[in-house]
Amino acid sequence: MKWLSLLATGCIILIALAIPAPIILPDSALRVDMTHLGKQTIDLLEFRHGNLNTQESIIALNIRPGEQRAWVLNHEAGAGFNLILLSGGKRTEVCIGKHEQARHYKLTLLDGGDFRFVRVRPSSGLGYLLEFLKS
Repeated sequence: MKWLSLLATGCIILIALAIPAPIILPDSALRVDMTHLGKQTIDLLEFRHGNLNTQESIIALNIRPGEQRAWVLNHEAGAGFNLILLSGGKRTEVCIGKHEQARHYKLTLLDGGDFRFVRVRPSSGLGYLLEFLKS
């Protein structure tokens, strides 16, 4: 009986360790998850943002088709940031997130400098409540 109890406890511990913990970002951070669905390599992807005291630039190079990457930007939600994309000799530059309180985005890269940028909503009722209370 004692061994059965130890085995059950061990199984519970292994299951608890296998469940991924949610990523909790500080209030001054944004998360961007990127997937490249195009057929040609992206030469450069740059995030630029700043405030009164700082300026930050994150540069990713040679993003191959099918590749996935993730970044955390040290930047307040709602302040907006610039996305610069160089692909096949074409430069695309846009400002994203101005006046939007999203802290998690999904970026899908396509060919010819095209992309989709989508705000990720919280996946639970508690997440929606916390998002509402923060705004």
